[in-house]
Amino acid sequence: IIILTTCPSMEIAKNLSTSLVTKKLAACVSIIPKVLSIFFWNGKIVEDTEALMVMKTTQLMAKNVINFIKTSHPYDVPEVLTLAIKDGNSEYMKWIHDSVEMKSPKN
Repeated sequence: IIILTTCPSMEIAKNLSTSLVTKKLAACVSIIPKVLSIFFWNGKIVEDTEALMVMKTTQLMAKNVINFIKTSHPYDVPEVLTLAIKDGNSEYMKWIHDSVEMKSPKN
C-alpha cells in the first residue's frame, strides 16, 4: 500500500523517512520537498508549504506505520492516508514485501 503524510519541513520528513526504513516499516519513502497545502485549522483558513512523504509498505505493516507517524510526528493531528495499490510491477511489489519486517501490527 501507499501511505501519505505531510511534514512542516524537509528535515523532519527525512528523519521520519530514515526511521521508517531503518525499522523496516517501509521499503521506500519518497519525499516531495515542497507542496502547498491550504486547509481549515482552528477556525481559519491556513496556507502552508510542507514536504509530502510517499511511503511504500505492505497492508500488514500499515497499522505500525500509522502508529509510528502518530507518535513521532510534530503535528497535533498529522495527515495519514492509506491508498490501496490495485496493480503494479510484480517484481517491485515483491521487493516491498521482502524489504519490510513481516510481523503483526501493534495496536
